Amino acid sequence: MTAETICPRQKADGFYLGGPATWRDNGTCSYCGSMTPERFFECVEAGNELVPTDKNYKVYVRHPNPLAGQMTIRSSANFQVASDWIEATPEVCEQYGWKPYGDGPHWVNPSPEGPTETSKFYFYHLDEAGMHRFIELLNGKRMKLAYPGHFYVPPFFVRFGAPAETAKTP
Repeated sequence: MTAETICPRQKADGFYLGGPATWRDNGTCSYCGSMTPERFFECVEAGNELVPTDKNYKVYVRHPNPLAGQMTIRSSANFQVASDWIEATPEVCEQYGWKPYGDGPHWVNPSPEGPTETSKFYFYHLDEAGMHRFIELLNGKRMKLAYPGHFYVPPFFVRFGAPAETAKTP
């Protein structure tokens, strides 16, 4: 991917060090880490769960993990892992899942990826058409919202209120 983008968060923060943001190969913004609007709508329309936040600019998306089952490094340490109650010999470290990695005292703890992952989406990445599409999906109850089943704080471009009355024909 790596196409240049103007990240609205980058623009608002005034940070242009390192140049413009890009869409990385994994479909996220290099500045803020948001998934692309296209990926966001794919997830919504596939019935993936949206997790509300107390922010009016962000939502989390739970979706299938493309790396499910693959071993990945979840934590690492640049020293031999130790504690007050156990002598951290290499054998003990390995017994607890830590593996030596590379040269020197570097340890990693690999574990399998889970079946789902949670990504963030910043509403700032929506253009006007995307905002309208979001509102149509929301009003059509075509979004799966996690507990409590509604947004704590509506997205900054959404206003909740009484529905408009339809015109009556004589």
